[in-house]
Amino acid sequence: LDTDVNLINELLLSGAKKVRPQAQELLEKVRDSIGIKSIS
Repeated sequence: LDTDVNLINELLLSGAKKVRPQAQELLEKVRDSIGIKSIS
């Protein structure tokens, strides 16, 4: 793992890009449930 830090970073970024839309949707549902409005 020490030898290929770039590969690890690329894999982490790729995973984050895949899951970000799902996380945003979940956070929106949570905010709606507890009554927090989006600023943007």
